[in-house]
Amino acid sequence: LLSGYVFCQTCGRRYTARKKTEHSYYSCPKCKDRSLNAAYIETAIWDKIEEMLSKPEVVLVGVEMMHNEAKNEALYCKELEGLEAKLRHMAKEKDRVWKAFLVTGDEAKFTHEVKAVMLGIEELGKRKVELESKIESAKHTEADIQSVKEYCDLVSHNLGNLSFPEKRQTLEALKVRVSIKNGD
Repeated sequence: LLSGYVFCQTCGRRYTARKKTEHSYYSCPKCKDRSLNAAYIETAIWDKIEEMLSKPEVVLVGVEMMHNEAKNEALYCKELEGLEAKLRHMAKEKDRVWKAFLVTGDEAKFTHEVKAVMLGIEELGKRKVELESKIESAKHTEADIQSVKEYCDLVSHNLGNLSFPEKRQTLEALKVRVSIKNGD
């Protein structure tokens, strides 16, 4: 059930599921310090999910956080516009440095200035990717909170009857990530 959702807190690797004799276990492929009984951990995690889904207010807190993040889309777009203007300015600056080098031939100064410009472009590029990701996420986050309440209510009444594929689908929808520390 949890295959792909359990991670080692020590090294960050995904736990693998293995069948030993008649029981299945999860273990970290790197740390290999201990194996966890699959039936035990799956029951414990699914119980937590049932508990969470039976309380829509818990889910709604997460949805509202995402909704608030979506409200920042306009701010992200404005910052992105300013950032793109800075990138255009940095490209012009790079051209200016190149032209100055062609006139003066001062290689040391050219190297120093080009490094500074390229570093600035790289940093702005990273922030641009981050902003574009936040904007895209914000566009997809507009959630109807009442629908979430109704869904949680419906699901909480049927959790005991879900099939294996439906449980896997629920894990995916909730973006479950179980982090296990050796010795827990």
